Amino acid sequence: MVKQDNKEYNLEACYELCRAVVYQARRDRAYKFIREGWIARALGIEPGDFGEHTRDSDQEASWEATMIEAYKLILFDLEGTLVPSRSSEVVHLERRLLPNVRATYCHLPRSCYRALITDQRQLLYSFDLRLAFDAFLDWLRGQLPNLWRVWVGQHDWQLKPSPALIHAAMTELARFDPVESDEVLLVGDGPEDQEAAEAAGIDFVWAKDFFGWNP
Repeated sequence: MVKQDNKEYNLEACYELCRAVVYQARRDRAYKFIREGWIARALGIEPGDFGEHTRDSDQEASWEATMIEAYKLILFDLEGTLVPSRSSEVVHLERRLLPNVRATYCHLPRSCYRALITDQRQLLYSFDLRLAFDAFLDWLRGQLPNLWRVWVGQHDWQLKPSPALIHAAMTELARFDPVESDEVLLVGDGPEDQEAAEAAGIDFVWAKDFFGWNP
């Protein structure tokens, strides 16, 4: 039992209730509406109070990351999701992860494959840009270990909201580990990401919710 605001809570019972609510939402394909700490706040306790899932003070991991064991493959968009988006005047990507990205990523289940899908049309037109992007990916892999694969969309038919890159990732994984569409999640920041996920029949969650950027 834990006491907070003159109320007593059975943490084990609260945790089991949270799991039940999360997985019911998952089955209802409403998981995208569960954001960081939402259930905990509804119960009147903080995410850090959940025993083994207590977060490090310097690792602000998104609490619900511990609840997504059901996903076999998690796909991440790049700009606006993992790193800052570029303005129209900027050519190269900034080597800086957005808040909570590394901590949340590193708290994902080890059994979960992590992959990147990103639209980079400009790489078609410049060898120098391609080399710079390859160097950026080397840096990103150092920041986010166990990144399984990277799919880069350059042609019109590959660009989101086309589900082409999602299908490519699922097909590649299925060669050695069968995967169903309800075992795949896309984390993105734009409507084109959401539309691509819907077209592929997989789950989608906004980056701001997944990484806990909401106030």
